[in-house]
Amino acid sequence: MTGQTFQLWPDLPLWILRLLFDNSLRYVMFAGIAWILLYDVFLSKLMHRKVIPVLPAKATVMSEVRHSALTIVVYALVGVQTVWLVAAGYTQFYLNIHEYSWLWFWTSIIMAIFIHGTWFYWTHRLLHAFRVLRTVHRIHHESTNPTPWTSYSFSPLEAFIQSLIVPLLLITVPMHLFAFLFFLIWMMTWNVVNHAGFEYTRPWMTRGFPGRQWMTPTGHVMHHENGHWNFGLYFLFWDRLMGTLSPDYDTRLLSVQQRTKAQ
Repeated sequence: MTGQTFQLWPDLPLWILRLLFDNSLRYVMFAGIAWILLYDVFLSKLMHRKVIPVLPAKATVMSEVRHSALTIVVYALVGVQTVWLVAAGYTQFYLNIHEYSWLWFWTSIIMAIFIHGTWFYWTHRLLHAFRVLRTVHRIHHESTNPTPWTSYSFSPLEAFIQSLIVPLLLITVPMHLFAFLFFLIWMMTWNVVNHAGFEYTRPWMTRGFPGRQWMTPTGHVMHHENGHWNFGLYFLFWDRLMGTLSPDYDTRLLSVQQRTKAQ
């Protein structure tokens, strides 16, 4: 393993470039497509679904893109470290699908989503709990009317904190390459969806126990408006359990869901 590990170092600049390209492409594809569809092509048809029914300032959007460029650099550097951990044998990453069962393949994805949702909730709360950490988180909250571009708009330190979930998952959870890629796509999709600023859910989708556990764009927009509530990323069950769900959430969500084009 040691010999294989040292083989990585001559290719370090190439790995950095690869991961910079990969993270940039993922961000531009997911956030860019959402921006084009929601804020251009279908804007007139979907404006009534916008949680805050005004468009964000152009200067704010440009600031989000600039901060996101730094986030991409941080993600790439953490990615290089993760590649080193995999090559050195410190992770449970595997390529042979028969090494574990297909049941485990899907179970590992569910576990990764749950662990990441938990990691995000508690690190997010810490970023709001102490003055010095609120400073770290301030850049993300400059977007009070979030857009798809907000999904990567962090300070470098916050980007580092959130990126740690990737090596931590691979160290603790056996994950096949395709399970890991599925998780990355899931993570990017929901990050963009919940920052896009448009409510996609209907009242029937958020009734009952399962529906009430999902974070919605309305819930996350409310967090950007007022950082005291709604800390979850994928789920609301931590917010409900810990008493950090906004008391106005259900009313606000229903009002957005029931809007018509005439409004």
